[in-house]
Amino acid sequence: METRIFLKNTAIFFLAVVLFSGCSKKRLEDNPELNTYAPLNSYLDTKKQQEQTFEIDSNGTGPIIGQQGTAIYQSADIFMYPNGDSVHYPYNVGLIELYTPKDMIYYQMPTYGSGHILTTGGEIHVRAYKDSTDLVLRPGKFYITSFPASQPDSSMKIFHGSTSGATVDWTQSTDFIQILVDSSSGYIYRSYVSALGWINCDYFANYSGNMTTVSFTSSTDSLSNVGIFIYFTDLKSLMQVSNQTSSSVPLGSSVKIICIAVDANMTPYYYYEETTITQGMSIDVTMTQTTDTDLETLLDNF
Repeated sequence: METRIFLKNTAIFFLAVVLFSGCSKKRLEDNPELNTYAPLNSYLDTKKQQEQTFEIDSNGTGPIIGQQGTAIYQSADIFMYPNGDSVHYPYNVGLIELYTPKDMIYYQMPTYGSGHILTTGGEIHVRAYKDSTDLVLRPGKFYITSFPASQPDSSMKIFHGSTSGATVDWTQSTDFIQILVDSSSGYIYRSYVSALGWINCDYFANYSGNMTTVSFTSSTDSLSNVGIFIYFTDLKSLMQVSNQTSSSVPLGSSVKIICIAVDANMTPYYYYEETTITQGMSIDVTMTQTTDTDLETLLDNF
């Protein structure tokens, strides 16, 4: 009797193993391996705005003018070597201009800082150098910078960017800023800037009410090397998402979501959605192959 029970239990055990193995195999067949992508930085580096270089060889009266309309007034007496030595002509000024969502996305330079969404009028990076040595501002000195503005906003302030690894955080400064009429561009934000490096013309975005986060998942694609960006169309602000979950965002915000990836051949892939932020929102991402031209056209319409 015991032998029959043992054999019966053994048969049931082996039947369960076979059924479990079959089910497990079917699950694997129903869930193919996720699509994976190459690191994104190299691709974005080919698209981002490059530094413009200006040689300053005399104390002229006019500013240097960037390709997108930034004007910078400076002179040798406001700079010094890190050891305090004076600077003599010639020297160089480097300028990077980021005024559009596309340029901010390609540079991975979001307008989010001090734990807040920032409404931006443009980001720039300014450095001065002589030969291979970066210069610094003399204590108490500043340079005048003008940001072009088609629709000026009296709330604008100057924020300085502090770098931590590959990310930049923005901190509001006390630098003076004013709106002026300009004969060529319409209006400008003229500011008296007290630091070199990343400068943001913006302010803490105006929103109230409840906040939430947005999470990103995919049943088709690994998102580990995918760049995820949220552009707040009404707030004129860009957020980059890390670890597939956003920072706090205001409920009801109108946004454009863009996910960008490349394969080993630098072929671009994307996911795009226009939506409104809801409580506990989760975005199911499916990446689609595209072209450089089509991706740029999409970003130009942000």
